[in-house]
Amino acid sequence: MTENSLKRQKSIFNRRLLGGQFLWNHQPDLGVFHMGKVKKGVPCSISGCTENAMRSLSKDSITKPLSETGLQVKGTGNRAYLCEKHYKALKKQLKKTRKQELMRLERPF
Repeated sequence: MTENSLKRQKSIFNRRLLGGQFLWNHQPDLGVFHMGKVKKGVPCSISGCTENAMRSLSKDSITKPLSETGLQVKGTGNRAYLCEKHYKALKKQLKKTRKQELMRLERPF
């Protein structure tokens, strides 16, 4: 077998291992270099919560809906980091306000 045919067989085998998905710039996670604060383990921005964040959102977009639920965002930056529990509460509140807005405009939801 030639060198090119071996490389081709190896790449086909690797694609099968990845579930048929071909990742162009796939590099194994070495546990050293992480992009983004959420992956690094920043805590939740809600006052009184110490869990790790799972989402990062603009503080301007979530301040009003979270205040309606009785939660307060701590910190001074432009981003708010939410854990799974508080992100779920935010989604419920946003869905509720969107539904009310559509009813106010007399549009079906």
